[in-house]
Amino acid sequence: MSNFKHLVPNRECGACSVCCVSLRINEDVLKKIADVPCQHLSQRGCGIYTERPRVCKNWYCAWRIFPSLGDEWRPDISKILIKYSRNKITLQPLKSEHSKKLAEESSLTILAHFMIAGFNVETSIPTRPGFCNSLMTINDMFKDPIEKRDLIMAKILMKKVIFISRHSNTLPEPLLDD
Repeated sequence: MSNFKHLVPNRECGACSVCCVSLRINEDVLKKIADVPCQHLSQRGCGIYTERPRVCKNWYCAWRIFPSLGDEWRPDISKILIKYSRNKITLQPLKSEHSKKLAEESSLTILAHFMIAGFNVETSIPTRPGFCNSLMTINDMFKDPIEKRDLIMAKILMKKVIFISRHSNTLPEPLLDD
């Protein structure tokens, strides 16, 4: 997690609070498991916004960082949280039922954009409640359809990724440190 000095101008989180629910935080100052609302989240947003911990101040989703992601990619609108860390992009549907959105043309176009730009791209697909998401790096798998601009093959591959991931035996969500 990094503090970005070059966020997309005039792009704010607004009513989006996806990171306050989706992310797992295990810091001394704040502990929460993934996919559970933060204890400080209210209908008006973060209840401790001005005093929020550094982990919250320093984290931004890819929508806040990359101008190529239009307003439709704000996580609460797209139902996909796009995470950025160094040279890695992670596409994470907010719920299992949103996974099919990854096989839509708009998602595959964004995926191709990041791969062509040299990012490692992975999916983080929800499996079962109380269990970790299934992570899968997909660059090698999508190399041929991207080079050939084969949308049909890309859709087929993404549907396979979703199926395999959703049916993976993942570990239970780890306990938070005391």
